[in-house]
Amino acid sequence: MKTTKRISKRSRAKETLPVPTKSYSAKLDSKKRIVLRSAKHEHYKVREKADGSLILTPMELIDLPISSATMKTIETSMRNMQRGIVSKPIDLDAILKMLKDK
Repeated sequence: MKTTKRISKRSRAKETLPVPTKSYSAKLDSKKRIVLRSAKHEHYKVREKADGSLILTPMELIDLPISSATMKTIETSMRNMQRGIVSKPIDLDAILKMLKDK
């Protein structure tokens, strides 16, 4: 038997943000960065609300394994490059011109 918990409208209305343990003013530097004092995490997900307020959520980065097929392709490409087996240079000016024409 599956049970669910019902939350009344009154209890939902009382939900608020946690009380901050630190509060200080911060200013954007010339590169539009803010310094977090005594940050407890190295990486944060940043969400900017329409009113300009920021929400920082701690996050943890994980290393994803590279498949053996991908690694084999990378190694083959590196060997080919060292041997001089490479394609002709790509003319980026032609690509930029084509994009501007669209």
